[in-house]
Formats: sequence, C-alpha cells, structure tokens
Amino acid sequence: EDKVAYNNRGLCHYYMQNYEEAIRDFSRAIQIDPKFAEAYNNRGLAYHKKKEYYRALQNFNRALSLRPKDPRSYNNRGLTYSDQGDYLKAISDFTRAIKLTPRDAEPYFNRAMAYQRQRNYARAAADLTQSLEYSPQDMLCYYQRGLVYQKLGDYAKALADFQAALKLDPGNQKILKYIQHCQQKLRVKKGK
Repeated sequence: EDKVAYNNRGLCHYYMQNYEEAIRDFSRAIQIDPKFAEAYNNRGLAYHKKKEYYRALQNFNRALSLRPKDPRSYNNRGLTYSDQGDYLKAISDFTRAIKLTPRDAEPYFNRAMAYQRQRNYARAAADLTQSLEYSPQDMLCYYQRGLVYQKLGDYAKALADFQAALKLDPGNQKILKYIQHCQQKLRVKKGK
C-alpha cells in the first residue's frame, strides 16, 4: 500500500471539506508509515477544521517530533493555539516558522493577527508590512493593515491601505465604507 497515495487522497477530501474521509486517509497513511510527518500535519489540519483542537495539537506535536524544522507544522499549530485564544503560544510558533522560512508571507500575517487580538497594533502593523513585502498583491493583508492603522489613529496610512485593497478587490463595499470613514476622519482632523 502507498502512504503517499492515501495522503494525497486525504488532501483531496480535505480540500472538498470532507474532513472525516480526509482523517481516515491520513490515518491510513500513518498506519502504513508511523513516521510520516506530513500525514500527521495534514491530519492536524483536518481536526483543526472540525474544531477538535486537542487532536489537532496532538498531530502537529507528533509531526514536529518527527520533523522539528517543519515551518508548516509550526504555522498550523500556531493557528490552532490562536483559535483557542492562546496568543502567546501562537506567536511563539509563528516566530519559529518565520525563522525557518523568513521569506514566507503567511506566518507574518498570522502572527500579525495574533498581535492584533492582543491589541498590540504596532507589532501587528510591522508584521503586516513584512508580509506585504513577500506577498504584495495580498488584498486581505492591505485590508488588515488598514484596520490596524485605524486602531493606531493613523487614518492617512489606513486610507492608503484600504485604497490598495480596493484596487485588488474593486467594488468591495466593506472596503469602500472604511475608505469613506478614513476620509471623514481626515477632513475632521484638517478642520481643527
């Protein structure tokens, strides 16, 4: 039997949101090769989607015990910690992922979201800026950084980011409302 075939079929089920079937296939791949770190990571993702965070963490931990330098498993475990509200552990895991793959935008973005939930807006802005350096067409990143700049009271930078986000997602009504809000705040500021 082929562990890779089960793992790949599990990924197909995962992307079709058939998480039970995905878990079965990842488990079969692990049964064939109990040291198949990728299958543990993928099974962790499926458990995460089912909001079975304890099982997700078990799988990410096992994947990391087999492959301690796997940035994806750190990133995925960080997302699980973040969804549980444990932002310190999440930030630690995202930081490890960044150290292993410093040019990957995703862990910077995820760490920024954890900082944002801690109301550490300055660090969130810095990480979103870093994320945009590696993924300059990421609409969501511009949008999130615009929200962060609003929280910091920097409406000019927020406006610039919302406008950049709108260029990437024209007609987005939510972004248009934020642009109007920033323009209003800047007019009030000028009037003082």
